[in-house]
Amino acid sequence: MLNISGLALAYNGDGSSDKEKILYVSALLALAAGEAHPLSMMDSKSIKLDGNTTWLSPSIAAQDTTIPNYILGSVQGIRHISTEFIELDMIFLRAPWGLRQQDAQLETANRVFPEMIETTEPLRHTPDGVIVSPLTVRPDSEYDERRRKFIAICIENGLEFTAALWEQLKRDVVHPNYNQGGHQDFQPNAALSVSAQKFLEQLHRNANAEIVERIAFDVEDAKLFLTWVTDPRSMYYIGYLTVRLQCTIDGRHALMTSTHINEHWEGAVFEELQAAIPVDLLGVSCIPLRIWILQPLEIKEDKVVSWRIVAKALLLGEPDLMEEVRLNGNRDDAVVKLEMGVRVGA
Repeated sequence: MLNISGLALAYNGDGSSDKEKILYVSALLALAAGEAHPLSMMDSKSIKLDGNTTWLSPSIAAQDTTIPNYILGSVQGIRHISTEFIELDMIFLRAPWGLRQQDAQLETANRVFPEMIETTEPLRHTPDGVIVSPLTVRPDSEYDERRRKFIAICIENGLEFTAALWEQLKRDVVHPNYNQGGHQDFQPNAALSVSAQKFLEQLHRNANAEIVERIAFDVEDAKLFLTWVTDPRSMYYIGYLTVRLQCTIDGRHALMTSTHINEHWEGAVFEELQAAIPVDLLGVSCIPLRIWILQPLEIKEDKVVSWRIVAKALLLGEPDLMEEVRLNGNRDDAVVKLEMGVRVGA
């Protein structure tokens, strides 16, 4: 984080060979500069500092160079940081979010892909300029069900959601991460033309005429979207478990995928868990683990005064959550609420 920050930073404290201490200090420096990425870092165990378990986790991705640029001073939602706790503003998704919901009905996806979904291998450039397509590392059967569920949930969420999701994926995933290095620029798979037409028909089936007229998502967009779904690099975003999160009173949803758990998950009580997102991770790339799954850590007079993290996950396709808070956050039936200075510890 420090090397790509563009800042001339120097550490003048005591020398240390403690990697966890160095990471903790580096994370605080990054947050102070405006880099929110430490809030999305996650591993199976939290960092320990001077024998105390901290709120901070190391990153599961070592030397990640896909972290997007940030604006100096852009972290505004952190109120206080100590070794064991961080206090920050968060949006809680109050509606039932179905972590254990049954598998999505796959009938709509089966109409799009009646046979096994085949992988679209991304083309690469070799050092001598010859373009080659590498062999599939894993069989299509290993990915088929996960892709099918993802497609079915997109159809269930509707045309407006899928079009917005594709715009987000193009902006935050494809352009900065797929169109680089040894890969050719992302291109549609012509073999998916028929499936794209069927996919678009399924999206139009439950959309009213006004939405179909207003949303610019045609068969070429559908083909690009399905090319992305069948690209093996996309399995990181599709994940092993895709959960629908209701984000607005009128029923708009987001997707929570690729959940990463820590040592507290096994003892967590499902009925107590809450999904929340730090306000400083709103509107940023969909690459980080932005959704926090929280369990009450301390309760006083039937009120949670502190939480602990048991998991983090990707968030895809969400609408403007701050706008929803502004419009409906004070209603008794609000599905998202803003809470200030939420105390989160180890």
